[in-house]
Amino acid sequence: MEALASGGLHEAHQPEVLEERARFLDAAREEYWRRNGRDIEKVSDLLAGPNPVLKHLPRAQLHIDGFEWILDPDSGQIVSSYYRTRYQLHETAGDRARKQRWREQADGAEKRADAAEREGA
Repeated sequence: MEALASGGLHEAHQPEVLEERARFLDAAREEYWRRNGRDIEKVSDLLAGPNPVLKHLPRAQLHIDGFEWILDPDSGQIVSSYYRTRYQLHETAGDRARKQRWREQADGAEKRADAAEREGA
């Protein structure tokens, strides 16, 4: 992960790298919950206590200092204060419909293959 950041990563890939880091922090948050029986109140809680989950937090922005990891007040997700949102695909209604058709076609093909296999057995 850090190798990407130190290797002159192109700016266009930054959202994906920050999402990867946020998911790493999500896993650390789960471990914090397991160890402490409660959720974090702030991201820096992952560094606190006699047996912290993490020794340090990854950078919240690849090229500019001064940004941090925060809990989004609406979703409760860990986000970079640079973007203030998690990276996700934005799908249109047409995209969703097309994916549904593909799933249905794949399901139909699988069912036909199963039926053909049963007939041949």
